[in-house]
Amino acid sequence: FKRDFYITDKDLFYLARAFKELKSLQRLTLEAGDWSQVTDRGFYYLTKGMARLRWLKSLSLEFSYSKITNVGLNYLSQSLKKLPLLEVIWLQGDYLEKATGKGLKILNSSFNRLLHLQDITLLTFDCLQMTDQSLEKVNFKRLVSLRCIYISFAECGQLTDQGIYFLTQGLKKLPNLQEIGLELWK
Repeated sequence: FKRDFYITDKDLFYLARAFKELKSLQRLTLEAGDWSQVTDRGFYYLTKGMARLRWLKSLSLEFSYSKITNVGLNYLSQSLKKLPLLEVIWLQGDYLEKATGKGLKILNSSFNRLLHLQDITLLTFDCLQMTDQSLEKVNFKRLVSLRCIYISFAECGQLTDQGIYFLTQGLKKLPNLQEIGLELWK
């Protein structure tokens, strides 16, 4: 769903409860926009409910200017591991890196368990905590079905050529990759 007013933890609690009845849901898109009031608690509710969606093939989450930290990303990572049929992931928001620069490392372990994953989009901004070391251990080597990856790191002032090198080392191990999109600017 999409709306132009504050999304709160309570909203995500109610949505997660509805997931109990939506056992055949295959696509979930949630755009909180610039007005998100979501915290780790709300993300916990959402991801706990998402873990019940065994038939989910497409997941799109946009939480810009939220209060989600690496704790919330851990919840998301655990939930993704329970969605074996997921083919498409689209994640956007400052929550991917703003906490401690470890967001991609946290998500990487769950991505590598999604053997049907074909398309990953990661859009983040104000990622001032992201460093070259944030990308050093990120790899996608088990994602043999991956065909498309798009990554946008905007305003990531600490990234250097070394970080991009780390990222590309993981990408070159993807035998079915057909499309790469990288948007990198400081």
